Amino acid sequence: MANATGSVLGACLGALWRFMRRTPALRPGRDVLWGVSLLVLGCALFATLLHTRIDAVDIVAKDDARQQRTDTAVQANQWLGKAATATFGKGTEITSSSVEEVGKRLKVTAETNRGGIAGWWPERRLESAWSKNNRGGHGNSGPEAAAAVAGRFARIWFPDEVVGSKRHVRTLGEGSGRVYLVTYSRYQDGVLKPVRLDIAVTTDRRIIGFHAGPWPSP
Repeated sequence: MANATGSVLGACLGALWRFMRRTPALRPGRDVLWGVSLLVLGCALFATLLHTRIDAVDIVAKDDARQQRTDTAVQANQWLGKAATATFGKGTEITSSSVEEVGKRLKVTAETNRGGIAGWWPERRLESAWSKNNRGGHGNSGPEAAAAVAGRFARIWFPDEVVGSKRHVRTLGEGSGRVYLVTYSRYQDGVLKPVRLDIAVTTDRRIIGFHAGPWPSP
């Protein structure tokens, strides 16, 4: 704008100077044509240079994308909060959470007053949980009761891992403080594949943790 304004002012002053000195323009038509042509060419070059140096930004689209990410994070946290309550029991409250973008997915992690839990969004797939109180209980439930607790939990939150899997129950520790490790695994062509799901249950039927393998189903 400064260059264009200076050019116009210079041309006007030049015309005024010639008029005051009574100096006639020799070829005004040709001069006007050349001036207009140079003006058009200069504007075209300036516009081209400006277009190559400035990146266009769609503010509305960026705001929409930011709002969508926020809404997605809120939904993921709500889902993980329900999973934490199902794992650790009523009264579970999230104290802090984080959302990490991994490609087109979100890794959602939350700390609660009773332990931590992590999962993936949007596929709503839990990965692991760990209780702050990881000691065994003082109940008298046996492996069958622990398997039933793990089965009810797995059918709701890990339906794909349960279907077609074989369940094994292993006892960890001794006495009332022992823990039952309920494992769901699959065989393919007679070969045991990596463990798909582990759920740890105490003798008082409390889930103290689980881990689901990241590998795909065979």
